[in-house]
Amino acid sequence: MPTPACDGSLIFVPVVREGYVHLVAIDAEGKLRWTCPTGPYSGRQGFHGSPVVHGSLVYLAVDEPGTRLTRWRSASTLSAVHRQTGELVWRVVRPCAESAGVPVAALLAGRRQVVFPGRRQIASYDADTGRLLWFCRWSSARVTGSVAFDGLHVYASAGEAEAETLCVRADGTGDVTDSHVVWRERRFTAEGAWPTLAGSSLVLLGRQGSVTALEKSTGRWLWQRRLTGEFEAPPVLVRQRLYCTSREGITYVVDTARRGEVLAENGLGQAVTAALAVSGNHLIVRGARSLQLITSPPAGPYAAEPVPVPRKL
Repeated sequence: MPTPACDGSLIFVPVVREGYVHLVAIDAEGKLRWTCPTGPYSGRQGFHGSPVVHGSLVYLAVDEPGTRLTRWRSASTLSAVHRQTGELVWRVVRPCAESAGVPVAALLAGRRQVVFPGRRQIASYDADTGRLLWFCRWSSARVTGSVAFDGLHVYASAGEAEAETLCVRADGTGDVTDSHVVWRERRFTAEGAWPTLAGSSLVLLGRQGSVTALEKSTGRWLWQRRLTGEFEAPPVLVRQRLYCTSREGITYVVDTARRGEVLAENGLGQAVTAALAVSGNHLIVRGARSLQLITSPPAGPYAAEPVPVPRKL
């Protein structure tokens, strides 16, 4: 299921209605502020794309597999919508494919870019205009995650029959497959991977519970840890600790600075397939039956006995 995005005042949710994906904005009181159609969708597995907020725009990718009658022309799109007005700022057509990748929007190599991992290629678009900046071919047939990035590089991973993990410089133009790939690694990948940067390491959480760390500059294997369970939710990194929540509702706290040492295991008692949300010292968990808020214990007692003050006679 898609994960809504929020800018602090509005919540952005993709909704499929009558074969079309609409981006909907709802305020804190639950009132509909605007709705914007972004692209057709006829996939059989349900729409899984999540919106991303960056600056004044909300980005949403709809990778459309098409029908027998429409596959001759692609209906896949990447759209940018103004987050306050719901105006469609730009929309570009992408190659026809069914994918559940999630775009990232960031300042990369001095340019505002929207990077999207899709079928057979990773593509970057100008965040303000939608113009294609660069693309890199890779082997993935269907993406279910996103990419990691630093100031200059993009890191992507997909674990399928032709699995691979790669690092691409983000300062290129056009087809950068042969010119800007820093490294490719086909031995250490993860199905359903959400690559995460932790210091000088690239950490991959696979669907079957493998946590693998690669050196981000070379792709060299560093360490691996095996967790119990099946993982669909993306991991969350907080202060070099990776929070990995299994489908069974168990969250493992993995210390990436100590070669994947598991510091804690906490069970929620219900299935979880959504990522944890972090707000200050709070964790918000969306389970199959409830929404729960988890907070750290206070540093001191809520109240203390008053100190007796000597009375003057």
